[in-house]
Amino acid sequence: MADIEYRGFDPELDDVVQITEMLHRAYKRLKDMNLLFNATHQPPERTLRRLVLGSSYVAVADGKVVGTVTVCPPKLEEPVETFFDREDVAHFEQFGVDPDFQEHGVGRKLLGLVEEEARQMGAKFIALDTAEPALHLIKMYERWGYRIVDLVDWGGVNYLSVIMAKKL
Repeated sequence: MADIEYRGFDPELDDVVQITEMLHRAYKRLKDMNLLFNATHQPPERTLRRLVLGSSYVAVADGKVVGTVTVCPPKLEEPVETFFDREDVAHFEQFGVDPDFQEHGVGRKLLGLVEEEARQMGAKFIALDTAEPALHLIKMYERWGYRIVDLVDWGGVNYLSVIMAKKL
C-alpha cells in the first residue's frame, strides 16, 4: 500500500474532476443497488460546491486523491426539523474512499479528522445520513460508534435516509 498523506482539501492542488471520478467509483456499489446518492452521478461542479460547504479533508496516495470527506458546522438557525439541525450537531457528507484503498483504515482516519474538527467547532455530536437499504454502511458506522437517531425523507433521492450520530 502506498504512503498516504491526510490533509485539508486545496482547490489549487486537488483535481476536482479526479475527486469526482473517485467518488463515482467509491459509490458504485450503492449505484448498483439502485440507490441514487448524489456522489453516484454528480458532476465536478457539484463536487466542488459540496467540498466548500465546510472543512474538507483528502487522503492522497501517489499524487491522487483516494479518499475525501467534508464536515459541516452545527446549524445555528431555527427551526429544528431533523437531528442535523440541532445547534450541538456537526455532520459530515461526501465521504468516499477509492475501492482499491477501502479496508485499509483510510476512511477511519478521515473520520477521525472530521470528528476532531467537529469537537473544535463546539459540537457535542457528529452525524451522517445514509440510505436505509445500505445495511453494509449502517453496520460499518455502528462498528465505529454511530447509532441511528432519526429517519428522514430528503426528497430528490429514491430512498429513506437514516441519520446516525456519535457523541463526541
